[in-house]
Amino acid sequence: MAIEGAPFSAALKCNPKYSQSNSKAFKATIYTIPLKYSFTDMNGFKVSMFDVRSYLWVFHIAYPTQPEF
Repeated sequence: MAIEGAPFSAALKCNPKYSQSNSKAFKATIYTIPLKYSFTDMNGFKVSMFDVRSYLWVFHIAYPTQPEF
C-alpha cells in the first residue's frame, strides 16, 4: 500500500479481510480494507481491494484492484 501512495501508518493499521464474494467474482484471492484506510491511486480511484498473490509459498504481494465499470 505504501508503494502505491497510501500513508505508511494506514498500511500498518488497515487489517485486511478476505472477501469470498469478491474472490469468486474476480476469480482471484481478494482482500479488502476498511474505507477509512482506503486511498486514492494516481488515476483518481479509491483503492480498498487487493489481489493477493503468493510466490514460492512464502512471499505474498498485494496488487491494488478495482471493479471495472
